[in-house]
Amino acid sequence: MCHTSNSEILKYCKNCGEPLKNKHTKAERLEKLLVDRYRVMSPLKIGAMSGVYLAKDIRLNSLCAVKELYIKLFPDDDRDLTIQNFKSEAELLANLRHPSLPRVIDYFYEEGKYYLVMDYISGCDLFTILEKDGIPWLSQEVVLPWGIEICDVLIYLHNQSPPVIYRDLKPSNIMIRKNDQKLMLVDFGLAQMFHFKPASNEKALGTQGYAPPEQYAGREEPRSDLYSLGVTLHHLLSGTPPETPFKFQSLREINKDISPEIDKIIMKAIERDISLRYPDVLSMKKELLVVLDKLGISKKERKLYILEDKTSEIEKIERSHKVIKNKEVVKKKIKIFIVEDDKIVRRMLTMYIKLTEDMEIIGEASNGREAIEQFKKFETIPDITLMDISMPDVDGIKATGEIIKIAPDAKILMLTALECTREIVIESFKAGAKGYIIKDTDIDDIAESIRKAYEGGSPIEPKAACLLINEITSPQKFPPKN
Repeated sequence: MCHTSNSEILKYCKNCGEPLKNKHTKAERLEKLLVDRYRVMSPLKIGAMSGVYLAKDIRLNSLCAVKELYIKLFPDDDRDLTIQNFKSEAELLANLRHPSLPRVIDYFYEEGKYYLVMDYISGCDLFTILEKDGIPWLSQEVVLPWGIEICDVLIYLHNQSPPVIYRDLKPSNIMIRKNDQKLMLVDFGLAQMFHFKPASNEKALGTQGYAPPEQYAGREEPRSDLYSLGVTLHHLLSGTPPETPFKFQSLREINKDISPEIDKIIMKAIERDISLRYPDVLSMKKELLVVLDKLGISKKERKLYILEDKTSEIEKIERSHKVIKNKEVVKKKIKIFIVEDDKIVRRMLTMYIKLTEDMEIIGEASNGREAIEQFKKFETIPDITLMDISMPDVDGIKATGEIIKIAPDAKILMLTALECTREIVIESFKAGAKGYIIKDTDIDDIAESIRKAYEGGSPIEPKAACLLINEITSPQKFPPKN
C-alpha cells in the first residue's frame, strides 16, 4: 500500500490502484450515524467533489439532507481553500431566511470530513415536470406564476449586503415542494457574494446554455442570474433546452400560444449584451405581473404536482430497503462504452452509471488502441462512448478519428482533465467528437451530457463552447469583402 489518503467512497487507491481495506458495505454505510444524530438513509446526488444524502434526524424524527465534502480527494495545495469555500457556503446559507430557500440546520466536522445539514425538500424539480407533462412544452398559465416566484427569491438574494449571486439557475435546481406546492431554489454549490475578479483568476462556473457570456469570464453580477432565469423560462415554454450558447429562437416562432408580451420580456432577459437586459430582476418582475393581470392567469386554477401516495417519506424509504418489487417496467437503456486509462476514474464512472436507471455499461477500454480494436468487434455499436483525451500511445483524438472510420454514426464524447485550448477543442471536433466534457464537474452533469448526446444534442463544456464560437466568428473565417 502506498499510504495515499483516499476517500471512503473509493474501493481502490487513487494512486496505486490497490484495493482499500476496511471498506464498509452499502448497508453499513446507510446505517451510519453522524454525530450521534443523523442516520444516512440513501444518496440523493453524487457529485465529483461532494455528495448529498437523505438522512433521518433521530432527535427530531424528521428528514434532512446531508452534504458531505470529499475533502481527501483534493490535493494538499487546494485543501485549505476548498474547506474555506465549503465553510463559506454554510455561512452563506445559514444567514439566509426566505420561504423559497432551504435552511441550514447544522454544520460539523467528523472523522476528517465536513458536513452541511439542510432542509430536505420533497417534491419535483421543474426539469422532471417538463419531461413528464411538458409535451411539447408547459403552458404560459403554469410557467408565468413560477417565473414571478423565482423573481421574488432572486430579488431577496440580490438585496443582501453584499448581493448573493446564485450562478446556476436552471429547471433542475428549482423544485415544487410536495406538501404545499411552494417553489424552492435548491443547490447553492455555486452561489457566492458579489465581487469582481480579473478573468484570469476566476474559473468559469455554471451550466452550459444557462450561463451568460460574462459568467464564463468570471465577471458575473445580478443581471447574470436574470439571464439564467430568462433561459430557464424559455426552456419551459418552448420545451427546447439551450443548445447553441447565447442563441435563442423567438418563443412565438416555436409556440404560437405564447403572448407577444411574454416573448418580449424573456427575449430581453436573455440578451447576450448585458447592457440590453433589464437593469435588475425587480424590473422584469413588474412587467411579468402586468402580463399576469392582463391574461387573468392569477384567477386560473393552477395544476397541483402532488404524489397520490400519502405514506410518509420516512415510511416509504425505510420500507424500500426491505421490499423487492416483482414487477418493474423494462425501459431501453443507453449503452455506454468507457475509454479511460485512469482505472480509478474508470471505476467511479462505471459505479455511477450502474446506479442509474436509464444507462448500462457494455464495455471498457484502458487506452485508445484497445478501444479501436473493440469497435472492430462490436456487433452493436455503443449509443455513447466516453473517450479520455490524454492517453499514452494512441490518444483520444486519434482514437476518435479511427473509430469514426469504423462506425461513422458513433457518438463520442471527449472526457478530459486538460485545460481547454483552441487546438485541443478544434481537433476533437474535427476528429468526429459529438461533445466535450471536463472531468472535474458534477457526475450528474456528465450523466445529463450523455442523455443530451443520446437524444441528438452536442454537450459542450462552456469554455470549449466559447472557443468554438470564437473560431466560427473570427475575422479569418469571414474576411471583409473588398
